[in-house]
Amino acid sequence: MKRHRFFIPILSLVFASFLVPSRAVAGSMLIDFEDATRVGDFIDPTYKGFQWGGAFGQSSWILGNTTLPPGSTDNSYPPAHSGIQYVYSNGGNALTLSDGTFDFNGMWAKAAVDSAHTMDVTVHAFRKDATNTEIEVGSTTIHVTSAYTQFAFSPNLPIFTNIDKITFDSYSSNLIIDDITVTTPNTAATPEPASLTLAAIGALGLAGYRLRQRKQTPAS
Repeated sequence: MKRHRFFIPILSLVFASFLVPSRAVAGSMLIDFEDATRVGDFIDPTYKGFQWGGAFGQSSWILGNTTLPPGSTDNSYPPAHSGIQYVYSNGGNALTLSDGTFDFNGMWAKAAVDSAHTMDVTVHAFRKDATNTEIEVGSTTIHVTSAYTQFAFSPNLPIFTNIDKITFDSYSSNLIIDDITVTTPNTAATPEPASLTLAAIGALGLAGYRLRQRKQTPAS
């Protein structure tokens, strides 16, 4: 009987990780471009696991940097929303996750012109159907000014949840985008509550067994 009491807590600990499978959770990602290279040129088309595409199949997103060249006094390098780097484009560009779907949660954006310039930008969302064909599921139009504005998409706008691609229409001035937030599939496993409960029961059982053993051991 004592032997059985010893195995019960041990078996609880062993089977805790098998009886209820762990679940994969989604991971939120902030894309702030601070670690991107190739300033002043098209951004790496596979940056952060996305495809930074354009109207002609190549990236039309240019990596900008707040830092002015030595001796420069012009206004060609507007500030980033955070840090010193951002991307900008004059439209017809796309953002696609290289593997799987994603939620497009939001971004900060402004017009590149540092005057009272405003423009409307339409953002389109696409999902692939059973034949792997991209189908537009909806769009929304945002009003962009010369000051940074935060725009929220998913989950407020469900059409931007679980999508394959977003595109931006052409517009009258370069659009600056910074601090994009997306939710992507994450393979990190999170233990289910039942597994944690079984593990706790096993640990308590093992602790109780050791305590009984100490009480039964005669003092020397």
